[in-house]
Amino acid sequence: MPKSPKEMGEAIARNLPAKTGRTFKQWVDPVKRAGLATRPERVEWLKSKHQLGPVTASFIAAEAEGRSLIDWKQEAARRRPPPRSGEPARSTRRAIVHREAGRPHRRQRPPAYRR
Repeated sequence: MPKSPKEMGEAIARNLPAKTGRTFKQWVDPVKRAGLATRPERVEWLKSKHQLGPVTASFIAAEAEGRSLIDWKQEAARRRPPPRSGEPARSTRRAIVHREAGRPHRRQRPPAYRR
């Protein structure tokens, strides 16, 4: 069953000492001292130098910046424009345009090739 970002963060923090021998806080401190400017740089540093997974590295890098990854996701959701009412989703609009133009949508084969 998929977990929410908050549950994932809690699980990472809970399992980190058993997997790496360091607590979440002990990972955040060296990232802050590393002096890397952006979150992607921090994530890449954790992945390359310490062989952490991308999700774990993202949670640690966001925390080192003073924001949790959960805050990042909520902010991104707020910035995303709401769907226009009464209109189909973007991928559906694209399929309609292709169908009206008489050409297959990107995932469809031409009728001659269908089984």
